[in-house]
Amino acid sequence: MLIPSSLYGRYEEVKRRGQKMLTRLRRQASFDEAVGAQDLLDTATVPGLLVIHGPSPLIGGQEHFQCFVPHLLIRRALFDNRLTLEITEHVFEASLESPWGLLGLLSQPNQGWLYPRARLRPTLKAALKFWDVFAAEGARYSTGLPWGTDLWSANSNLAIVLAELGVPQEVLQKPLPPENLSSLLSYIRDGRA
Repeated sequence: MLIPSSLYGRYEEVKRRGQKMLTRLRRQASFDEAVGAQDLLDTATVPGLLVIHGPSPLIGGQEHFQCFVPHLLIRRALFDNRLTLEITEHVFEASLESPWGLLGLLSQPNQGWLYPRARLRPTLKAALKFWDVFAAEGARYSTGLPWGTDLWSANSNLAIVLAELGVPQEVLQKPLPPENLSSLLSYIRDGRA
């Protein structure tokens, strides 16, 4: 997976870069420009976990991909009236266009990005599109612990999206069927993302 280099490092470093991202967003930069998506790192060649729940003191002193940070900072800035609702709507739409952007939305601290409910289906559609990319990372997703797990087993917002769309909890608590994420569409009220 390709992830902007600005998201790689210790939490405090990534957070500092995130403050600069907020400034660029206020100056009308696109989400990709603000985050620096033109400078990407390949997770196949760069070590570290894909952190989807943090910050965590258990991994704070090590370099990892802090996937949750941009969306967390942007949402806080919205509530502090430092960013407009219009900007955050553009960020949401742009996040659905890349695996790293979607991973930020699926990160547990960013659950608020899933609402209003009209965002659920677009989020699921993007998850279906990028699922093979996410699955290829294997047990590399951290929920704040110093070890990784696969994304399905991690406490991500994907389970919330699926539950809100009608997938029963008992299905969500089982291993992902071998047919992949798309096999769960049969549980969704109209059978599609």
